[in-house]
Order: sequence, then structure tokens, then C-alpha cells
Amino acid sequence: MPWSGGERGRLLRALPTLEGNPGIRDYVVFAHRPSMIRDRRLNGPATTALKASEKTTGCIRNSPGAGQKFFNGHIHGNFEAQDRQFNVWISGEGLAHLDIVQGRQVARVLVGDVNPGLAVDYHWEALSMPFEFHCNSRLRNDMAKYTGHFEQQLERLEQICGKAKET
Repeated sequence: MPWSGGERGRLLRALPTLEGNPGIRDYVVFAHRPSMIRDRRLNGPATTALKASEKTTGCIRNSPGAGQKFFNGHIHGNFEAQDRQFNVWISGEGLAHLDIVQGRQVARVLVGDVNPGLAVDYHWEALSMPFEFHCNSRLRNDMAKYTGHFEQQLERLEQICGKAKET
């Protein structure tokens, strides 16, 4: 999805309706900015979007060709919600950085199983990011803040990744 200058609306208005586009089962819309937010402190219900994304959401809702599926990233968390006619998936947990720091497996990735002639079946899977792929200075800096807790992991990352460059 383009993000500015009226490009979102132009793109979506150019899509024919599903009824007018034989052979296409569904449109799936992706926008980086979320269409909804959830108060993480309260783990409350999803609410309508941040002001910055209202234009994206409005363009999608008003498009005759828009499908029922709307994917977002941007925020560091995952959830599903209904927003008017849309099934909304927010998938933005990144590379499971917090799984390492917090010592638990919570990061998930949204997976879609595609089969000919059927609707895509979406489900969440554990991200299971291999430890060896965590070669970044931000993670190591966060781990180092917990003196005495991550020494073995930091040594292993040092062996695997070499000394991280500060970015």
C-alpha cells in the first residue's frame, strides 16, 4: 500500500470488485501503519486506529475492490480483531527480541495456508527464531543490562556473531 499523496485511494479505486474480477477469490490489503491499536497496559479490546492511519483505513473501507482481509505491522505486538467489514491482523513482533530478554517464547508469526480454489487459512505459529540469528547490538545491549543473568548467552552470541558494531 502506498502511504501518501492520495496513492492509496487511487490504487484501491482501480481494483475491480471481486464480482467483476473472475478467478480472484479475495483481495488482501497490507499497510504498515496499523488500522487498530490495543492498550497494552490494560490488554484491553482493540480500538480504532491511531490518527496517522485513519487515511489508510478510510481509503480501504471506501474502496469497491477492497477485500475482507487487512494486514498491518508497525507496532510490536500481535492480535486479531474485527473492524467493521474487515478481519484485521496486526503482526509486528519482529525477530523475537523480547523472547530472549524476557526468557519466554511468545513471539508469533502469521502464516497463511494457500490451496487452489479455497480461501486462505490464516493461523499463528510460534516464531521460534533461532538463537544464532540474534546477531544485533541492540539485543546484546539489552541483555547486558541484566548483570549476571545472560553471561552464557552473550558469550555464545560473541562466538557465533563476532563483536557487534554499534549502529
